[in-house]
Amino acid sequence: MALADIVQKILEDAQSDAKQLVHNAEAEAQKIKKDAEDQATKISEKSQEEIEQKSQEMERKTKTLAESERKNLFLNKKRALLEKAFNEAKKELSKMPEKDLVEAFVAFLTTIDEKDGTIYPAKGQKGIIEKALKTASKNYKTGEEKDFAGGFLFVGKSSEIDFSFDSIVDKNVRPKVELKIAKILFEGSNAS
Repeated sequence: MALADIVQKILEDAQSDAKQLVHNAEAEAQKIKKDAEDQATKISEKSQEEIEQKSQEMERKTKTLAESERKNLFLNKKRALLEKAFNEAKKELSKMPEKDLVEAFVAFLTTIDEKDGTIYPAKGQKGIIEKALKTASKNYKTGEEKDFAGGFLFVGKSSEIDFSFDSIVDKNVRPKVELKIAKILFEGSNAS
């Protein structure tokens, strides 16, 4: 074999090897490209799933928050109605006939143990308090009228007793009857 044939053979083998390398490289590049596309598709699908899950989670949270707000508004309306009912009760107590008010005040006055003190009546009830003091045979001073729904405040040397209708209703009556009144007012209404 001549040198030219050997060189020709080497060139042909080199070209064949180069073609094979290019073919293998192209095949590898195609495989890498396909894997990258598959990976990108998986990432995209996963991202879509995550976006969908986050969207559903946000929707659930929004609905929960809206429901909570609705219940709070409903509860606040109930509280306002109850408050109005108790305020109306205080007003009605102060509208009792004078004879009944004197009788109630005498009953209150007889529970006071102190000999000396000052009675602070509700606005507009000074005359009623004076009648009650006379009926109960109590010699308490009468102070300036106070701004409460009715009743009076006793201030002695060792005690202060609040016989105002505000205090009587809020501290004595309300805790005992509030649940019953709420059931009557809101029977059948439900925030859920």
